[in-house]
Amino acid sequence: MKVHRSTKGGSNVYAAIISMLFLSIICFILPPDLYASQSVADLAGTWNIHTLASGPGAPYWFRGRITVNHGGSFSGIGQDYGEVPNAISGSLGVASDGSIKVNVDSNAVSCRIGVDLNVMVCTETWSGDGTSNLIIMLREAAHYSPGDLTGEWEGNFLVSGIGTYNWERGPIVVNPDGTFTMNSVDDTGTSYTSNDSLAITSEGLITILSMPTTQCRMNKDKTVFVCTDTWSDGSAFLLTFVKKEDSYTMADVAGQWYVHGLASGPGAPWWERGTATINPDGSFTARIEDYDGTTNSISGNAGSFSCSPDGIVNISGLGDEYQCAMNSAKNVLICTGTWLTGDPGTNEMKVLIKGVPCTYAITSTGKSMKSKGGSTSVNVTAVGDSCPTPVITLSEGWITDGVTKWAKNKGSVKVTVEENSSSIPRSGSVMIGGQPFVISQQGQTCVVQSVIPSSQSVPVTGGLSSFQLTIGPNDCSWTASTTSDFLHIPDSSGTGTTAIDYIVDSNTTGKARSGKITVLLPASGKKKSFSVKQAAK
Repeated sequence: MKVHRSTKGGSNVYAAIISMLFLSIICFILPPDLYASQSVADLAGTWNIHTLASGPGAPYWFRGRITVNHGGSFSGIGQDYGEVPNAISGSLGVASDGSIKVNVDSNAVSCRIGVDLNVMVCTETWSGDGTSNLIIMLREAAHYSPGDLTGEWEGNFLVSGIGTYNWERGPIVVNPDGTFTMNSVDDTGTSYTSNDSLAITSEGLITILSMPTTQCRMNKDKTVFVCTDTWSDGSAFLLTFVKKEDSYTMADVAGQWYVHGLASGPGAPWWERGTATINPDGSFTARIEDYDGTTNSISGNAGSFSCSPDGIVNISGLGDEYQCAMNSAKNVLICTGTWLTGDPGTNEMKVLIKGVPCTYAITSTGKSMKSKGGSTSVNVTAVGDSCPTPVITLSEGWITDGVTKWAKNKGSVKVTVEENSSSIPRSGSVMIGGQPFVISQQGQTCVVQSVIPSSQSVPVTGGLSSFQLTIGPNDCSWTASTTSDFLHIPDSSGTGTTAIDYIVDSNTTGKARSGKITVLLPASGKKKSFSVKQAAK
């Protein structure tokens, strides 16, 4: 098998080799909300490391194998580009924010660990010359066999060196005897077919027959292996392979992913890292930090991510386009692509590992509001790594929202309720990060605003008369009643402002008389009387 060298670039200018780099890079940060309660004992075991650098210090790679004990100390063997293997050792400690730091160097490399705790990815900038570095760490299984290599894999390669930079990707089918065929294409569009053979030891060291100095290591669930080596012109390269599953859907892509990327070429030195939340329709939101320290919130519409049944994931619509391959465990995506903007021609490898989805909690489950409306603030916390602003959905148009602040997995949401112009109480809800916050709002109090006229004199002959009832709100119901036997109300109940008719009998008593009609609003108990006076013959 051969990693094909791009025709781009010129001669290499070799950077000084940084010895014992490992002691300056095993300083990684775990998501504080996910793993702050864990100890370094959770990382006990054997880990294999592969790195690739770009920029002034390139060409450069590092590979090593360490054993971390339950107390956090580690020891092992590491090899720098161009150097012989050396013994390495140190110890890890857990900080209060969940970060894990090596105690021999203050240089802090930012890493993320996947949901299964089998893959870690890191990016860093060398303090001396600004070189950017991508680090992939794989937890080792107890035992490996040749059968672990058998099957279909997808490869993504990145080459880095002074004047040399290219990517290559394609499927590789490994037979039970270790022989394989790989059909690949590079960033220039050139296609290749490689026939070679792989071998694996019980400890998971993978070698390639035609590339005797190349060393690869496989992760614990046997779905990823990574290699490093030096090309004939001195360029360094990083090879990644993910094992394929029978079928994939966008549901496999949806979720929260930790993103790390490394550029090689005109745009180097450069890296990116952050968190992306991908939705089932391919839309996404992400918060990404760049090599220069700039942090950006970006998003893409539906279809920005798409997935073929064979696990090829395409990222498009953002200016630059990438093709990714997903492993059979569906928790690792490795991508390659060429920049079309910024520094065109720059090649990049992105490594995405699936994290635990963010979960949100609110400090209150609801609030009762008066009819006049108003605002209330809901405190929100999140569990997860660099969780984005919670998604908010409203059940009713009379409720509005706004995130007043969001930082370090906590913040608040301002919920505003419009005035309820009705007498009828109402309720609605605000879903904040999937958590319901219920609003119950009182209706307005029903009142009799006026009875016009307030009294009336009628002739001795009686007859039909009326008065005007004005009430508010206009959806309030009313009843009209009288205890006077000479007064009659044809329609004794209704809703809203109206004219109320009443009938007065002829007065045959020989005496003047009076009576009253009482209007009652049952919802509030408010009432008002209308007086009737009738003369005698």
